[in-house]
Amino acid sequence: MNRRNPMTLALPCPPPLEYGELAILRADAEGRVSIGRRRD
Repeated sequence: MNRRNPMTLALPCPPPLEYGELAILRADAEGRVSIGRRRD
């Protein structure tokens, strides 16, 4: 548990990913969350 920030991020369902894709979760200071996908 992170004692400095006890808040956690939970998604309602897993992001739709294909094999080999990477999910990138970003949250800003105002609490907005975005999900991106990257394929390497």
